[in-house]
Amino acid sequence: AEDFNGMITVTESGAFIWDHIEEARDFNHLVELILEEYEVDRETAAQDASAFLMQMLQAGMIKPTGNNW
Repeated sequence: AEDFNGMITVTESGAFIWDHIEEARDFNHLVELILEEYEVDRETAAQDASAFLMQMLQAGMIKPTGNNW
């Protein structure tokens, strides 16, 4: 976060997660949305989502809002 210059580049899947994070009820629902959109297995979808969310948390771009997040 110290070196954050206000610009972030994301992958296609990162953009998908960013676009759908508010509609997801919880992490598992987000993974389900990814599985519906991309031809990946559950483990890959969960790992990608987790990594992306951790980066966004560390950058202060998102904050957990409830028990499911």
